[in-house]
Amino acid sequence: MSIQFADLARRVAEDGQVSAEELFSLRQLGWGDGKIYREAAEAIFAINRALKQPASEWVDFFVEAIGECMLNVSEPRGRCSDDEASWLIGAIDDDGKVDSMVEIELLARVIERAQNVPEFFKDYVLRQVEREIMTGVGPARCGGELSATQISAAECRILRRVIFASGGHDPAAVTRKDAEMPFHLKDAAMQDENSSLWDELFVDGVANYLKGFQLQNA
Repeated sequence: MSIQFADLARRVAEDGQVSAEELFSLRQLGWGDGKIYREAAEAIFAINRALKQPASEWVDFFVEAIGECMLNVSEPRGRCSDDEASWLIGAIDDDGKVDSMVEIELLARVIERAQNVPEFFKDYVLRQVEREIMTGVGPARCGGELSATQISAAECRILRRVIFASGGHDPAAVTRKDAEMPFHLKDAAMQDENSSLWDELFVDGVANYLKGFQLQNA
């Protein structure tokens, strides 16, 4: 990480806001040789924690930069190692929870883009969404208007992306572990008015798992 990048990242984090010019400079300085290394990624995380209202341009940069650090720095490229997965979980979970949709988007994007991710990483992401649904507290809760156990459209979209991601337990296949969570959530949320996307996700997930099970045992 260059001295210029470190100084700029520190100033932006102290201000709690990033201008279009600063974001352009961060991109240029951070990607000086085409890669985002761990030290720069940690500085980018510090900025993200400090931003009060991150703009969509920042979200795009944050997800792209950290994703590059996770998947395209160490060899083999495109694979998420145990060390990389543990680092990302620690960076996001420093206060014990996922704080924003920016972080959820990053987690889902890494699983989508990776050729593979460690099982504990995918389990961590699914566990965060499940905890949010069960407690009614979290960044995808529609501003607090939903009750605990009520499943939002945002949560359905994240679950679908993670469960069916190519970097999951099996490429584009739903495992027994993946299928068990929707059943658990279905029982807990049976009395609530869930998003219309929930029924479709539940049926697709179970059908995919049963199809794979039948093929394996044919």
